Amino acid sequence: MSLIGAYDAMTDQVLILEVDQEWNVPYWTSVPTLLAAMVKPTSAKHGPLEGQTSGFVRIGKAQH
Repeated sequence: MSLIGAYDAMTDQVLILEVDQEWNVPYWTSVPTLLAAMVKPTSAKHGPLEGQTSGFVRIGKAQH
């Protein structure tokens, strides 16, 4: 799971904060590219996750 660290409304891009920064550095990508990646099924090389799609978790302040 990687975090979206920022959103740039001027360019409609998000900053992806990779969890494994030994191999991947943070990078900017467009919102349409992010959404396309989230609905693309996982390949067979990921074993039991094959065919699964991503999603998102929204974290926010609890409302009382």
